[in-house]
Parts: sequence; C-alpha cells; structure tokens
Amino acid sequence: MQKQIIAILASLFTHLCCFAQSQFQLNVGDVVTYRFATLPFVGNFSDSPQNRGTSAGQVTVFLQTLSAGQSFRYEMFENDETTAPFYSATISSPSPTTQGYFVPNVWQDLNGTIRLTGLSGSLLFNQITVGVRLPIEQSPGGRYDLYSTIITIPEPKTLSLGMIGCGALCLLIRKKAVKKQNFHQTTAG
Repeated sequence: MQKQIIAILASLFTHLCCFAQSQFQLNVGDVVTYRFATLPFVGNFSDSPQNRGTSAGQVTVFLQTLSAGQSFRYEMFENDETTAPFYSATISSPSPTTQGYFVPNVWQDLNGTIRLTGLSGSLLFNQITVGVRLPIEQSPGGRYDLYSTIITIPEPKTLSLGMIGCGALCLLIRKKAVKKQNFHQTTAG
C-alpha cells in the first residue's frame, strides 16, 4: 500500500512539474533569457515562393492575454546577450496575443539567445517556440529543414507549491506509519 502511495505521489509530482513548465508569468522588471546551442530537427517542408532559398530564425510568442497597460520587450541575439541584439521590439496592447518574428539569415549555426523583459503589467505566456529554417540546396520546389523547440521555463511559485504539497503528504504517510507501528508494539507487549 505504501509503495502505491509513493508511486501516486511521484506521478502527481511529475505532472505538477510539467504543468509548471507550460506557462510562465513575466512581471515588471523580470528578465527571462533563453540560450540555445542547438535545436532538434523537426523535418523538411516546402517553402513559399517569396522565401525560397532564405535561411531564417523564427520565434513565436503565445500570450494568455495582452491587455491595456501590459507590455514587454523582446530581443534576439546571434550568439549570447553580451552582443547587440539583431532584432528588438516592444510589444504592448493593442496587439495580437500571438506574436511571430521571422528574421532572415540568422542562427544558421543553430546557436542563439532570446530575451524577454517585462516593462509594464503582468503577462502570462502560454508558450514560446524558437526555430531555424535552413534551405536544402538543389531541392525542387524550395524545400527547407526546420529545427525547432518549445521553450519551457518552470514557474517557481507553482513548482514550490507542488513540492510543499508532496512533502506534506509524505509527512502524513510517515505519521500514520509510526502510529500503526506504535499500536502494534503496545498490543504485542
């Protein structure tokens, strides 16, 4: 029985950690930096005529909402944030909650950095994807390879609450086990 409870707790903790990584909050003054040294290969796709033969870095930001008084700065760097950004924008309302950035001829080595800075309000991000498209030479129809990942940033508050809850359940189980053991000792003696 105790092994089953531990397995359930481990499963619950794993699910809480995954949930904690699916969204994150950006408040005024918060800075989130994501560096990547490589990106996983997703597949190859056909290109539109206007983009054929062009490599590009692309980032898509999915916000829960973007209301009046909320804004953030978005920056893209070729290698790391110690250099000047090759792209920077301030996003504020009214703007769509999905923002896509497509910058030609960057991150061809699958290495780069993005940085988000909270400027006003409190923003909830559902997801951020980072990708690089590299043209396949001599491919008919302008095909390209896509390398992409979803950025996961654990939210400390959710993660901490999950850990506290699991710790409390473990203490409760331990307390019951000690009581049961003491009961058996007093009835046996």
